[in-house]
Amino acid sequence: MRCVSSLVLDRGSHPTADDGLCAMEAVAWLAGEPHSDMPACASLVIAAYVRHLNDAMPTDQRQRLVTFLPRIVGSFDPTLEQVRAEMFAWAAIRRAVPTALLMVGMHEHAAMMTTFSGTLKEAWVLTRAFAAVATNSGSRYASVAAAALYAAAAACAATADGIITAHAADVSILVKDWDLALAVLSEALDVRA
Repeated sequence: MRCVSSLVLDRGSHPTADDGLCAMEAVAWLAGEPHSDMPACASLVIAAYVRHLNDAMPTDQRQRLVTFLPRIVGSFDPTLEQVRAEMFAWAAIRRAVPTALLMVGMHEHAAMMTTFSGTLKEAWVLTRAFAAVATNSGSRYASVAAAALYAAAAACAATADGIITAHAADVSILVKDWDLALAVLSEALDVRA
């Protein structure tokens, strides 16, 4: 495997490695695969999540993804894709959504979501309802919180239907909680058969 210590990650995809590397292009480079931001060696769910993070993170924060790249190489396992997708959706609901709710003063709702034990479909209904309340909260963070809640709802709906999306990443991105986003990525990479 190639050395990651000198890599500097860029936003977006690139025509060639000489033009720059986003996180997933760097994974392909590390694995010795053809230049692509969709390397065959990587989990589809993790790759979607990382592409969203890579493009949303400020430059200084994006470099934190470098330490994860060797762990992403070889993460593809079709038997784990749904498990990881559900893990991302639940992290959005129980960990990122409370942050969004606290932004608009919905403290009881935030507390309820940290221990929510219903189904993903029920989480979808709740987050959509909370998004409507957040929109009308009068808070200066109303639009950001509502967008994060709608992203969480989309993650729940897609995951419950077996669709791989990056909506779970959007929740952490919208509330700018990079530590949480990276902690969840680490947990997803720890999932093994």
